[in-house]
Amino acid sequence: MKYPILTQGDEMINALRYTEELEKAGFTSEQAKVSVKTWMDLMNANFATREDLKDHQYVTSAQLKDMSHFIDKRCDQLEDKFDKRCDQIEDKFDKRCDQIEDKFDKRCDQIEDKFDKRCDQLEDKFDKRCDQLSKRFDDVDLRFERVEDKIERLDDKVERLESKVVNKLGALMIILFGLATTIMKV
Repeated sequence: MKYPILTQGDEMINALRYTEELEKAGFTSEQAKVSVKTWMDLMNANFATREDLKDHQYVTSAQLKDMSHFIDKRCDQLEDKFDKRCDQIEDKFDKRCDQIEDKFDKRCDQIEDKFDKRCDQLEDKFDKRCDQLSKRFDDVDLRFERVEDKIERLDDKVERLESKVVNKLGALMIILFGLATTIMKV
C-alpha cells in the first residue's frame, strides 16, 4: 500500500489508524503506540515534508538561474575578449604577411637575374664541353670496337675452356663413381 507524504495535520489521524491496525494484527496497545511513535519520530527526523521539498526546489531553481546568468555573462565576456584578441592577431598577421611578401618578391627578382646570368654562362660552357666530348667519343668508339674484337676472341677461348672443364669433370665423376662402387663392394 502506498501512503502519501504527510503534512503535520495528517500525522495524528494516520498515527491513530496505524496503532489500530497494529493492535488488530496482534500487538498490545502499548506495543502498537511505541511502534507508531518510533516510526513517526524516525519519519520526522529523516524524511522531508512537502514544505521541505518545496523550499529545496525553490532554492535549487534560484541557484540554477543565478548560475545560468553568471555562465551566460562570463561566456559573453570571454567571447568578446576572444574576438578582440583574434582581430588583433589577424591584423598583425596581415601586416607581417605583406612585409614578407614584399621581401620575397625582391629576393626572387634578384635570384632570377642571377640565375639567368649563371644559366647563360653554363650554357656556353656546356656547348664547348659538348664539342670536346664529341671529339673524345669518336676516339672512344674506335677503342670500343677494338675491345669488342678482343672480347669476342676471349669468349671463344672461354667456351673452349668450359668444354675442356666439363669433359674433365665428367671424367672425374666417372672415376669417383667407380671408386665408390669398388669401395662399397669391398
